[in-house]
Amino acid sequence: MTTTETIAHRIRKLLALAGNNPNESEATCAAAKAQALLLEHNLSMATIEGLGSDHEEVYKQEEYGYDANQRTHLWQASLLHVIAKLNFCNTVGVSGRAKSAIIGKPSNIETVRYMADYLIREIKRLADQETRSVLSARAAYHLDFCRGASGRVIARLREQRLEAERVSANCRALVVVSDAALRKAVAGFYPLGLCKRRSSYRIRTNGYGDGQAA
Repeated sequence: MTTTETIAHRIRKLLALAGNNPNESEATCAAAKAQALLLEHNLSMATIEGLGSDHEEVYKQEEYGYDANQRTHLWQASLLHVIAKLNFCNTVGVSGRAKSAIIGKPSNIETVRYMADYLIREIKRLADQETRSVLSARAAYHLDFCRGASGRVIARLREQRLEAERVSANCRALVVVSDAALRKAVAGFYPLGLCKRRSSYRIRTNGYGDGQAA
């Protein structure tokens, strides 16, 4: 088994532990370790590639489809975007469709896909589980729950990155270099620039708070 495969195996085990552990402290710790490994792995690859050498991976663009409609996929798009940004990628929404484009290096895009698939699936599972006991406005509750849960996950992922940057000069340096290269890559794919759109929604049930707690 290669080093990369070993790391991937450890990350999968940690995410499985985080998703199936009734102990919130242990689940949070496992998820944090998985994210730390992902960041550490990227740092190792950057060192091997020699940041800026001719052996670096070429930036590419891949579509990511959501198992949702244009209204209900927005929380998934927000979660995907943050996961992408924290793993040296970016996302662009596909107008009129429940899809996003992920821009980044192939190995980082693979990481983003894996994390997004896992987290979206787990949030939906928790929402399905909690919605069974709801007697009215079930669809609204389910959506609010997903939004609340994804918002909490986003906040924790950002906290972990900030802590990693605080304690590691190598991490801060990698972020600066990678962000500059990523901006250049995005500009190459979208030379006319990107339209920034803001989405808002109204919380209609107590599902949002339940999702945060879960």
